[in-house]
Formats: sequence, structure tokens, C-alpha cells
Amino acid sequence: MAPEIVEEKSYNEKVDVWSVGVIAHILLTGCPPFIGKSKLEIYKSIVNDHPNFGKARGALSTEALTFVISALRKDPEKRATCDELLNSEWLTENVSVPDVDPEIALEITKNLSAFRK
Repeated sequence: MAPEIVEEKSYNEKVDVWSVGVIAHILLTGCPPFIGKSKLEIYKSIVNDHPNFGKARGALSTEALTFVISALRKDPEKRATCDELLNSEWLTENVSVPDVDPEIALEITKNLSAFRK
């Protein structure tokens, strides 16, 4: 949950960027970026603390750290945009576009549509 939601402020699409940052953090470190023993503690951590990378920080590339940190900026005005994340060095230099069979791509699209419903 983005800080602006925790603080019950108005929000925009930048809350989705925050969510991408949380998911990326979990995938990279195996744990959430903000921790606490209760929801209240977690909310306080979201509003007040920096993301907790733990020991994984040393194993992450600078580009991966930059990606996550830019998505988890407290101030939505300073938080990365979707385009900035998609064009980040971490993604553009490390992710290759696989050749996907058109039939498989269609099946994936159908699966996603069914899941959404």
C-alpha cells in the first residue's frame, strides 16, 4: 500500500508504480520492503522508513536497486513513472524479448482474460 493511501491522501496512477516496486523487491529479496509485527507497524514503516533490502542488498546490481528505489519513493511526484521503469537500464539491458509462437501468445492472452474475469 503506497504511503499516500496509508495517509488517506489523494492518489493517482503512481500507486501502481509503488506496487511494482513492492513486487520487484519481494522477487529480488524474498521479503517485503517494509516490515512490522502488526498492520499499524507496517503502515508506519511504509510512511517513515526506507525499503529494507537486508543482506540481499550486496547481491543486487546497482540497476536493480535503482529500479526498486525509484519505484518506492515516498513522494509520488518524485516516484518513477511507468515509462521510466519500462525504460530503466535494469530492464532494457538485462531482459531480452523472446520469440513467442503466435499460438502461444494467443493462449496467454486468453488465459489472462479468463483470469481477469
